[in-house]
Amino acid sequence: MARRLKVVASADVGEMGTKQGPPVFCEWAAPSAIPQLLPWLAILALLMLKPNRRASAWWIWAPLGFLAVATTASQFVLESLPSSEFELSME
Repeated sequence: MARRLKVVASADVGEMGTKQGPPVFCEWAAPSAIPQLLPWLAILALLMLKPNRRASAWWIWAPLGFLAVATTASQFVLESLPSSEFELSME
C-alpha cells in the first residue's frame, strides 16, 4: 500500500530568510512484507528448538500478540485522523 509523504525542510536562519522551504510530496511503498514478518519467524524458529518445546515457552506469544494488535489498532486510528493534526513545528 503506497502512502503519500509530505516533507518540509526547516531551519532557523535568523534574519536571512524564511524558516521553512516549500513542501515536497512523494509516494512511498514498503518493498515487501518480509521486514515485518522476519522477527515473528525468528521467534517461531527459536521456539522450535528442543529446549523450547514446552508449553511455558510459548507464552512469549502473549505480549507479542498484544503488541501486534495494539500496533494495528493504533495505525488504524492514526490513519483515520486528518494529517493536519500531526504537523509539527520545530523551533
